[in-house]
Amino acid sequence: MTDSIVYICGICQQLLSPTDHVVQTVRVEQIHPVDGSTRELQLVGEWFHAGCWGDGSAPFREIDRGSLADVLGRS
Repeated sequence: MTDSIVYICGICQQLLSPTDHVVQTVRVEQIHPVDGSTRELQLVGEWFHAGCWGDGSAPFREIDRGSLADVLGRS
């Protein structure tokens, strides 16, 4: 069986290949419970070509960078 997962850049919507330099992210959301505090949730993010990512794109936070194959190997 082959790996059928496809990774798409969150900005240009192009397919990411194993040798592309990519940025892996988490989606960050702020919640405000009734106690008045502020808490941060980190949810599954998106993938971006490093060139499309630039300096970042809210509400995402970078968690890893490198070739898609290398980043997946570290995950």
